[in-house]
Order: sequence, then structure tokens, then C-alpha cells
Amino acid sequence: MAKGAGLKPQKAPHHPLLKALNAYLEELQSESRLAASTLQLYSLELNQLLLLLSDTKDLSALRKYLATKSAATHLRKLVIWKSFLKTCDEPWSSLLDNLRQPKVRQKQPLFLTEEEQFRLETVCYKSNQQIRDRLFIALALQLGLRLREILNLKFKDVEAEWIKLSRKGGKEQRLPLSPALRILVQSLKKERHGDSEDYLFVGKSDQALTSRAAQLILEKLRKMAGIQKKITPHSLRHTFATTLAARGASLVALKELLGHQKLSTTERYLHVTPAHLQETLSLLNVRATEPQL
Repeated sequence: MAKGAGLKPQKAPHHPLLKALNAYLEELQSESRLAASTLQLYSLELNQLLLLLSDTKDLSALRKYLATKSAATHLRKLVIWKSFLKTCDEPWSSLLDNLRQPKVRQKQPLFLTEEEQFRLETVCYKSNQQIRDRLFIALALQLGLRLREILNLKFKDVEAEWIKLSRKGGKEQRLPLSPALRILVQSLKKERHGDSEDYLFVGKSDQALTSRAAQLILEKLRKMAGIQKKITPHSLRHTFATTLAARGASLVALKELLGHQKLSTTERYLHVTPAHLQETLSLLNVRATEPQL
């Protein structure tokens, strides 16, 4: 994308945050590989913020504006505004810290706890198709892939440290593969004596594994792991997204990883349960105390 492409001209030319805003948008454009539509959305939202904030002492116009918006829109704007302001100097940086986030009523995505994830991953070692099942679970839990994306993968789609995906809407994307995932792919290919055109996950007649067959595999592993809740392959994708959201992942980065077309789709993962947040923070605190080697 050419420099400045897709960015809406500024409407608040004399605002003290204008320079910081332009720098922030340029950074998003150069480092995040965002779609032009996403950059445009950020530009619009942040320009609106500048128009509402004439100084650091009067938030009345901003509060009045937010009061006219739905809870989901209210939340989205706050998330984007705060992410930008945190890159600014005080007093702008903490200006919106005391604004309460609205409660968005919606069905929570079903996800696994940290313990359930561990049990599901561990039980794969007891499966009669250990490598296949470990790879299947890892692609969903560690990359957040949709079931269709997993089942469409061929060995040729793994390119060194990257995996090529055909995402929803016909979009092609490459995501990085961890060393563990690369080893699993190589091990499966060796075990199957597969070539580049073969599907990673096959059913009868070496055709791609069906969605129903994949669901039965997961159901078998769920029972072996002693997980009581009913889960689907999409629950593993929810688990990936919810875990990253709870750990403070950027909404923009999460959108790109999940292959969402709109930020509003990704916003649902901002609403993680307090118990899950507490559990995740506890894990982070433990890791923070570990000695640096």
C-alpha cells in the first residue's frame, strides 16, 4: 500500500494531538499490514475523537456523543480511542481511563479453560493417530483456524516457516508457524508418505476429511480428556481468540490473525469472563517471577 493510502484527510488541523495521530496511523499502516478498510475505520474514529476533545478538561461533548451510540459501538470507539491515547503524553494518555465501558449483552463464545486445553492436548498422545490429532488440535488452539481452513490445507501450503491459508471471502493469507507446528507437519507427511498435493487431513479415498469426521474426532478426544462441556471445532477457535484477548492482545492484531473482515466481529472476544481473566493473569504473574536465563 502506498504511503498514506486509505487514510482520510484530517479534520482537526490545529489540534495538539494531530501530529501524534498521523504518526499512529502511519505506524499501523507500516507495521500491521492492515487492510485499507481497517485503516480508514481507525482514521475516521480517531478524527472523531479529536473533534470531540478540544482540551483535557472538558469531556462533556465526548460523553454526550457516546450516549447516543449502541453499547457495541460505544465499546469499539473506546477501545480504539484508548489504544491511541496510550501512545500520547500525559495528560492525554490517561484522559479516558475513568470512562466506564458499557456492558454488551450477547452470548459468550464457548471456550476451554487453560486446564481443559492442557488435558485436550495431552490426551492426543494416547490417540491411535497421535500426530494427526495433535496437529489438528494445535492448528485450532495455536492459530485459531476455522475448521474449513484446516480441512482445506495441503502439504504444499506449508512454506518453510509460514502456512498459506484460503480464508473466508476468498482472501489469501500467510501466518507464521511455530517450530512445534512445523515438526508436526513434517512428521505427518513422513508418516503418510505424502506429497505436496495431499491434504493434511484425509478421510476415505485420500480425499479431504469431512467436517462431520473432524467433529467425531474432537468428540472422541473430548471424552478421553474428561471434558464435560460440549465443544465443537469452532470452540477451539474461540478459545484461541479469548485467551489472546484476555492477555491484552491488540484488537487489530487479533482481527488479522482470525481473518475477520470487520472489527465488530472481533469485538466479541473483548467480553471474557472475570474468572478467565483472573486465571490468565495468575499465569502471567507466575511467569513474570521466573528468572531470566
